Amino acid sequence: MTSPAALAAGLRACAQGLCCAQAAAELLIAQSWLDRADFTSQFITLYPGPGGGPAAVVIDWAAVTGALDAGLPCSGGERRMLQLTASLAGGIPVDLCDTITGLDDRNIALLLAAIRRASGNPHQQQHNQVPFSSQEPDCDEDGEPEITVSAGTAAHVAEVLALIGELITAEPPVFAAISRFLDAKGADQLPATEWLIGSISDLASQLGGTLEGEGISVDPILPWFRHPDRTR
Repeated sequence: MTSPAALAAGLRACAQGLCCAQAAAELLIAQSWLDRADFTSQFITLYPGPGGGPAAVVIDWAAVTGALDAGLPCSGGERRMLQLTASLAGGIPVDLCDTITGLDDRNIALLLAAIRRASGNPHQQQHNQVPFSSQEPDCDEDGEPEITVSAGTAAHVAEVLALIGELITAEPPVFAAISRFLDAKGADQLPATEWLIGSISDLASQLGGTLEGEGISVDPILPWFRHPDRTR
């Protein structure tokens, strides 16, 4: 049987760079479900982690909510919190009027932390839920406003852009399809295609370089989806 700590590590690894998935993972870890064999044996599937790392933990959230409806043993608060977690993790609709009413102080604090984490700003103070400032925003040396995103999000974007760039290079028909698409948008095909493809590569490099320059290392997402029979 996999320990709750190992399951928590796998959940965090799988959710890296995905705000709602991270919020759902932390919300589930903070509850008692990973200690319950009737939950972990029914709804969790483990996949080997890359390079001997923590196993990838995948939860069947549709089955979880179905089991709740069918009478999975739990308290009212546990049921509502698990429904909210499933909604964050799997996009499963939830009745907020039913699930939020009656939550205790601890669960309210956990839910607020999850909402802030899902928004991409886990350190945002509760009284600053709607950002507002009478001052001019900070700008870079070119006069452009600066924004802040998490390292995980930046790494996720860089990885996606790099993969798209590799796809375009490896599959010439993709280049042609992009050219046709931009032509249909009314753009001059050749310069517009060169701009788009060059921007994909440049942005991936800039994001990766910024993370490297700050000494930040984030595990890539793609290895979690690698076919178990393939080594490359």
